[in-house]
Amino acid sequence: MTKFPIRVSSFSDMLQEKYYTTSLETVDILAIPNKEFIPAIQSNLADVSFRNLENNSTLIRNDILIYLNDSNTLGYFVREKNQYTLQAIYSVVDFFYYLTLHKNSKDAIYISDNRKEYDNADDLYFQSYLNKEKYNTVQLKQGKQKPQP
Repeated sequence: MTKFPIRVSSFSDMLQEKYYTTSLETVDILAIPNKEFIPAIQSNLADVSFRNLENNSTLIRNDILIYLNDSNTLGYFVREKNQYTLQAIYSVVDFFYYLTLHKNSKDAIYISDNRKEYDNADDLYFQSYLNKEKYNTVQLKQGKQKPQP
């Protein structure tokens, strides 16, 4: 089982509302009424993985999911020749492909058809899990504290 934090937002009036990225720890989905809103979103797309987002008020992460209300379509942006185009998601496989691209979050999916590469990633994950158990200083400190009478 895998869990993904998801942030869903929507807007219906380009003049009234402004959308921007506030976190990299979620999969962002922005619902818009129709394709007329796409150019406004494209103009603010950026790779925000290396930026401090606390004071961001303009940039939209380039790995955002877009839901078009009028056509009931989900898609993501692909950058080709310095231009972003919206790629529709038609199947579950397409959705998992998008999630593999979503590497900014610590909860990203890792997929590989190379057995050795997968085994190495699995070993690293297991070692990380063991280190969290062994070096969890908060839990260790709580265990050493004596109960108050």
